[in-house]
Amino acid sequence: MLFTASFLVPAMANAANERTSYAGLTFHQIDYSEDNGLWDSLNRKEDSTSSWGVIFGSRRGKFLGTELAYHDLGSYDAGSSGEISAANFSYALTLSLPLDVVEPYLLGGFGFGMVSYDVGSWNDSGSGFSTRLGLGLRIPLGERFNLSLFTEKVRFDIELESSSWSSTTTTHEQEFSLTGLALEYRY
Repeated sequence: MLFTASFLVPAMANAANERTSYAGLTFHQIDYSEDNGLWDSLNRKEDSTSSWGVIFGSRRGKFLGTELAYHDLGSYDAGSSGEISAANFSYALTLSLPLDVVEPYLLGGFGFGMVSYDVGSWNDSGSGFSTRLGLGLRIPLGERFNLSLFTEKVRFDIELESSSWSSTTTTHEQEFSLTGLALEYRY
């Protein structure tokens, strides 16, 4: 164990003192919830699924960084009549605390959320401004890789037509809680 710790400490110290960029692949469990009745006709407002995402980031100093992300927010069964799918693009600022062996971090940002619906004869899609807040813990795996454990919330509102025969729009509040891990490559 002492050998492993001595291997990780120099890698983290070097990463903390120089400008680095990274790209990564995320795998996460998503808990979905909503208000204002998009699923009211199905009597269902919560669901859970597994999904993936990609991230690109850069540290601009010892503590601050930026991150671009795409998260596939999953597809949800809307009963026997269809499916609801969601995704989010975001830009976030990160605040990291580089310690000897691990690096805790906070992130906050904004983006663009999208949802598409194929429920019976009702097909529609909507998009809206999104917010992304989270925290995580990076663990260095040698000189080039990190394993990041994280939890985040993505929220956005979308406007959709109430039905296929009416032009009335309603606003639906979407919330996605992500818990997962990312494998990051530093370059």
